[in-house]
This record gives sequence, C-alpha cells and structure tokens, in this order.
Amino acid sequence: MRTLAALLLLVLCSCGTTRVSANLGQAEMDEDMKPANTPTLAGIEVSDVPDDGGLGWEAGGHWGRDTTTTAGDSLTTELWEGYAGPRYEFRHGNFAPYLSGGASVVTVHGAFPDKGSTETSRDTDLGLYLGAGVDWDIAHFWMIGLGVRKTFDQELTLAGVTGNADAWQFLFRFGVSY
Repeated sequence: MRTLAALLLLVLCSCGTTRVSANLGQAEMDEDMKPANTPTLAGIEVSDVPDDGGLGWEAGGHWGRDTTTTAGDSLTTELWEGYAGPRYEFRHGNFAPYLSGGASVVTVHGAFPDKGSTETSRDTDLGLYLGAGVDWDIAHFWMIGLGVRKTFDQELTLAGVTGNADAWQFLFRFGVSY
C-alpha cells in the first residue's frame, strides 16, 4: 500500500509529461527456460519526462502466462515482473522516441495441473533491463506506442530446471498522456 501511495505521489508531483499506459505483448525467454518460454504479457507503466524531452523516470509491472504440454503433462507458468529506472525521451512534436534502463524483479510460478495442485515451483530474481521505443500522442490526452525491452542477469529455477530467464519483450502500449 505504501508503494502505491508513493507512486501516486510521484505522478501527482510531476512537472513534465506523465504517461499512464497499458502494455500488451509477448516475451521471448532464452532457450533454457523451455518449454514455457513465450508468455503473453499484460501490464501497466507510468512514466514522467520534461515536456520538451530529456531525462525522466519510468516504473511498471507485467504479468504473463504460458501453458505448454510436454511429455504428456501440462505445465502452466505465470511470470510477474516489476521494474523501475531512468527514461530519456527525444521529443519531436507528437512523437517521443525513448531509451530506458533500470532494475527488474521477476518471479516465475509453475504448476502441473494434470498432476493436481501439489507439484508447483516458484523462484524470484533481481536483474537489469534496457528498453527502447516510441510513443505517439494521437489526440489530446491519448497516446499509443511500441516498445522493446531486454532483461539481463536473471536466473530462475522452474520445475527443477535452472535456466537463464533473460527475455526480449515486444510491447504495444496505449494510454493517457498529460
């Protein structure tokens, strides 16, 4: 609750362009996280930068899910990610290309529903991310955007298999800008 209050305070005290966007996309995790390495993502992001571009910040979270059948058993994985870091925008009229980076915390939970709810696995790791994209103000207060992010240094153990959980994330964004 304190984290939500602090984020709300940051948004209300912003002195630039604030964007609140919903993100939809796909993550492509490294091969050693197979079979559940392509979760579909949904999330929310808040960013704030000076009105004419420059250095600001971003923070957000994603949730993803993937269900795969391997060796006759169904494996369902859920991915939770929280991230925050600096964001630099190169503002050109209604277009705002950006670069970002920072810290990322990922939690993955796996379950085998075919075997009942007793066989589950969960792991969490802290890593880094880099991102790039472009936002477009399509109307007063409305924006859309495309982004790509790469996470680094995240190693997780799922269902007894330890692997590199670094991922490419391809995102479509839509939301409000004020």
